[in-house]
Amino acid sequence: PKPNSITSSPNNLEEFVMSQPAWTHTLYDEVYYQDLTTLPNQISNHHKLVIVSDASHTPDGPATFCFIIASTTKKFIHGIGHAKGPWQTMHSFRAESYGMLAALRYLQLLTTYYHLPPKTVEYYCDNQSLISRNTWARKRTTTHPSYTARTDYDVETAILRTIKERGNCNIGS
Repeated sequence: PKPNSITSSPNNLEEFVMSQPAWTHTLYDEVYYQDLTTLPNQISNHHKLVIVSDASHTPDGPATFCFIIASTTKKFIHGIGHAKGPWQTMHSFRAESYGMLAALRYLQLLTTYYHLPPKTVEYYCDNQSLISRNTWARKRTTTHPSYTARTDYDVETAILRTIKERGNCNIGS
C-alpha cells in the first residue's frame, strides 16, 4: 500500500472512510462501532487510548486480522480484515502487520474526521518480531536498497508513515 494524505468529507464517518484512497478502505472488511459518541471527548480530553490487534494465518488459506480501539474502560471500535498478498507466501508477521496498519490508519481517520489532535496511544500485539522491527525501523536513519526488497517492506513502510503522520504511538507486547 502507498499512503496518501487524508482528505476531508463533510458527511458521516463511514462515507468519510470510503472517500479515502482505495488502499485505505480496502484494509477493512468490517468495522463495528460500539460507542462513537464519547470517543471524540476521550481523545480531546487526553484520556488514554489503547489499540490491540491480532492476526491468524493458515498455510492453505487467507490471513485475517482484527483490532480494537478502546479506552481503559470502554471499547469504541472493532475492525476485521484480510491481509493482502499471495496466500502461498503469506506468513504470520505480514498478517500481524496488516492488523497494526489497519488499526493505526483507522485511528488516524477518526482524529481527522473529528478534527482532533494526535495523541499518544498504547498499542499492543502478541508478535514480538513486529514490535521489534517497528521499533528498530523508527530509529533507522538510512534505508539500504537491499532492505526494500524484503517481502513486508510495503506494509512496514505504510505503518511507519502512518505513525509519523499521526503522532506518537507506544508499541508494546
